[in-house]
Amino acid sequence: MLPSIYEWNTSSWMKSYGTLFDGLLIIAEDVFGDQYGYDLNSMKLIKVFCEGGERYVINVIDLVSFFLNSLFVDNPSVYDADLIRLAFSKNLRPRIDEHLSFILPLVLNGAYLVINLQIESTPLHLGVLGQLSLKNRPLPDGTSITEFT
Repeated sequence: MLPSIYEWNTSSWMKSYGTLFDGLLIIAEDVFGDQYGYDLNSMKLIKVFCEGGERYVINVIDLVSFFLNSLFVDNPSVYDADLIRLAFSKNLRPRIDEHLSFILPLVLNGAYLVINLQIESTPLHLGVLGQLSLKNRPLPDGTSITEFT
């Protein structure tokens, strides 16, 4: 069973991202764990990348337009359909409470390849990435990370 929007927006994994989700109402996620929601101040649709925590404003008039023009098309613009198809062909098919996650996260220089993908429970996946994102956000792009705990 899917959690309610209230349950999702008060999930324990969300706390691992610190204040990153403050002012957002999350309404959806994709198979990789990236989150989609509304900025409650501007009412703009936002994508939050689960790896790194970057916020991206999605320029659409409404949610239905976003679904019709960005998701439900042959070549979606908001996620990598080719990587998902390849993962599915390798029998990496997460359940509703799981994600496709990178074994070595991208924020730690993991490879963006199907051999670096696994199925992970949603709370564990987002909890770990939230902690990594929170620690890495203040670092300049390209900073070499030699260890993490």
